[in-house]
Amino acid sequence: MKCLLGNKSKCIVILSGGMDSATTLAYAVRKHGSENTIALTFDYGQRHLKEMQAAATLCAHYKVKQIVFRVFLEAIGGSALTDKAIQVPAFKTDEDAWKQTHVALTYVPFRNTIFCAIAVAYSEALGCKYIYTGFNYIDSGGYPDTRPEYLDALNRLIKLGSRDKPTVIAPLITMTKKEIVQFGETLGVPWRLTWSCYQGKERPCGKCNACIQRRKGFEQANVVDPLEPRNR
Repeated sequence: MKCLLGNKSKCIVILSGGMDSATTLAYAVRKHGSENTIALTFDYGQRHLKEMQAAATLCAHYKVKQIVFRVFLEAIGGSALTDKAIQVPAFKTDEDAWKQTHVALTYVPFRNTIFCAIAVAYSEALGCKYIYTGFNYIDSGGYPDTRPEYLDALNRLIKLGSRDKPTVIAPLITMTKKEIVQFGETLGVPWRLTWSCYQGKERPCGKCNACIQRRKGFEQANVVDPLEPRNR
């Protein structure tokens, strides 16, 4: 891996292929350059594998190296994204679940902590100082591992428990989806290459939380989403 990537790498971007992580990748490339950016994509048993295809396409677009890491979160289950026994809820159903638990059914148990731990390991092995992630709390469905206080605690843990003490940066964490679209527009994010829908079928379902939040962001920003069925 060191031979492939060399010693010039400065940052790792955790890239899912969705609009948030794509915007984060664009930001990191703008800041560090494509030659100094590594994308880390996780195959974690998610039912919407199409987002991994989107991640690979984004890496080709930005000319960044990509690492795909397999972690078997489907063996744990407990999420509509990894457990086939749990149906991906429509937006309204997910909102009803959120009212009961304050966390959407699409929350994957401890996922972001697991992903960030692996990213820290890679950053130490490859000499990367920064880890970028698309955490976004405002429209996240109450996920506990996307909050600003979680990010602060995570960085304190990394300083205590790692050798090189890389920093996790989440530039979108307090943005609304509207603000993310607007920010992405300034960065020239190729929205057509991204994927948000939790169903992972040929076209976005338009009903899950990810689809609804994405649509809201584009509509409020007055930007046409190339993936919207009515825009095809």
